[in-house]
Amino acid sequence: MSKFLIIGDGVAGDSAATAISRTARDLDLKIFTGEEHPFYQRTRLGEVLSGRSSAEDLILHDTRWYANHNVDLRLETTVAAIDPDEKLVKTESGEEFHYEKLLLAPGAKPSLPPISGLDKGNVFSLRTLRDVQKIKSRLSSVKKAVVIGGGLLGLESAFALKQREIDVTVVETLPIIMGKQLDETGSKYVKSRLEGIGINFRLNATIKELAGEKGVSSAVFSSGETVKADLVIISAGISPRTELAEDAGLETSRGIIVDKNLRTSRADIFAAGDAIEQNGRCYGIWPPAQEQGKIAGRNLLGEEKKYDGSLSYYQLKVAGIDLISAGVRDEEEANKVLTDKRKTDRIYKKFYLNESEELIGAILVGDKACYPTVLNGLRNRANFDELNEEYELVD
Repeated sequence: MSKFLIIGDGVAGDSAATAISRTARDLDLKIFTGEEHPFYQRTRLGEVLSGRSSAEDLILHDTRWYANHNVDLRLETTVAAIDPDEKLVKTESGEEFHYEKLLLAPGAKPSLPPISGLDKGNVFSLRTLRDVQKIKSRLSSVKKAVVIGGGLLGLESAFALKQREIDVTVVETLPIIMGKQLDETGSKYVKSRLEGIGINFRLNATIKELAGEKGVSSAVFSSGETVKADLVIISAGISPRTELAEDAGLETSRGIIVDKNLRTSRADIFAAGDAIEQNGRCYGIWPPAQEQGKIAGRNLLGEEKKYDGSLSYYQLKVAGIDLISAGVRDEEEANKVLTDKRKTDRIYKKFYLNESEELIGAILVGDKACYPTVLNGLRNRANFDELNEEYELVD
């Protein structure tokens, strides 16, 4: 009986297990995860923090699913080392498991900025359900909070705290929020909506210290100004988890290096999800990780499926804001840029076209009815004039 091991039960690991179990049931498939919950929708953590959803609401495959699909799920089991020569993984508890093929899907970890005081007790990142539970245990004594980072996850965290009637300030080093996903105009649309519900912003600002004796009581800016804080959430990006791969002698750079088949530098070890790097690119978001997991699972079975990259798109759904940012969003990389601004109904659309008039990128705020059309157009490099004629994307 073939022995397959998967390290990580996020979207990449679970998608691989799903692909494998649909094709082959007569094998020994184990998944190791340090999480205490089976596969859940990480993109909805803000709902649990706000109280709108429970942890159980986020679970997509419960333990019965794994049992029914002949998958041996090992919760709260951290893999400490991989021995590629012996084809062996070792857990922190000392257990050893042999494999024929291995999939690395350890995900990513929060990046921490160089700020003094990050080790204080009321400073958190928001990456797992365990993180949410830790934050929620402190909320009864929290009146003011600071979120460091004005990206997608930072805004979701800020909105969740605001829903609990906590005074929230978002601190961002860039002059705009969601600077990796939006242009200046799109950012202003989102910022004004969030300010409208009471979220505060400090842009072009850097925190140098989190001050306080037993815990954080204030955040100190580089300028010397301070803002009170009973709780701080760090949302300054993520870094691929490469430690296991590095220690095992696999090729790594920013992420775990994989080829077109998602194979690492060892032929019997594959990798997928937020931890990987292919052709110099790391994605770090859900849809590509899901696609990679499906392909990696098939390749563990020997199918040699190719992964040619994914459409990167980001979605924000807070405070009644519907926003998608997808594909190329750099005006220097586009041959033509078209915009459509409608202040009265809070709609902003921006389309990036290449020299062949094909759609290669988009920023969409509001008008969510056109989102599927635009995303499909991006995936297929559709001619924009044809799309616009049929769906009236811009006036």
